Amino acid sequence: HRSPSVVLWIIFVLAVGNVYGLPPLVGHETKVIIQDRPGCYMDGTYYPFGARWNPLFEPQGLMVCIMCQCLVVEKKGILQTKGYITCRNIKDLCPEPECDHPVLKPGKCC
Repeated sequence: HRSPSVVLWIIFVLAVGNVYGLPPLVGHETKVIIQDRPGCYMDGTYYPFGARWNPLFEPQGLMVCIMCQCLVVEKKGILQTKGYITCRNIKDLCPEPECDHPVLKPGKCC
């Protein structure tokens, strides 16, 4: 049984196209919550415009191969205070291992 946030995450993965030329994982606007700071909110955590982070999902934990970013939204030439979150799988950016039996260390993507 998957948590609601994981189910929503999967829905966004299937629904959103590529933003940066890499395979996207997700891209969606955050929930509308009355906030006094411009930027993005994911699961109640604030991120300023331009911030990058690895999302935390329970019970899976920190998703070290997923990188999220808070982007500025412009509508009709006006910058919005509510940002747009895009997340992508960065595993494809890892260099090829040079050894015969590579070991992935905990907390590392590559």
